[in-house]
Amino acid sequence: NDGEDEPIVVSFEESLLAYPELDPASFEALYLAAIPISELEDPEGRDLTGTDSVIAQFQAKRLFCLASGAMESMDKFFFYAQLVHVKWLFFVELSISRPDGAITALLKLHAPNASERDTDQIAPLFVALVEALLADLE
Repeated sequence: NDGEDEPIVVSFEESLLAYPELDPASFEALYLAAIPISELEDPEGRDLTGTDSVIAQFQAKRLFCLASGAMESMDKFFFYAQLVHVKWLFFVELSISRPDGAITALLKLHAPNASERDTDQIAPLFVALVEALLADLE
């Protein structure tokens, strides 16, 4: 066994705060300062049951919605999550186009004091969590 099957914690989701607190003014500044770590796209149309359902599915995985709204031809959401032991913040800017249900997600990380080695290890875990969430979104 090469150790890849044994995560450092039980799951990455469990390393995120269950109730992170972030006010809107701080969110905007931190989001703008965060670095992009991945951009995910799912052009496969899906019939989503509504914005509340999307928010609930993300929140079940400890990603919390700070803002959401309908724009011209899409629904947009801003989610955030924070690691338990360090002040790293993860952000997801999720866009769901209407009426086809195509999804794009910009993932960002705010970890100003983190080493490149640490971010290279942790960022893919967050990306995998969001990929799984998007795959299950309904």
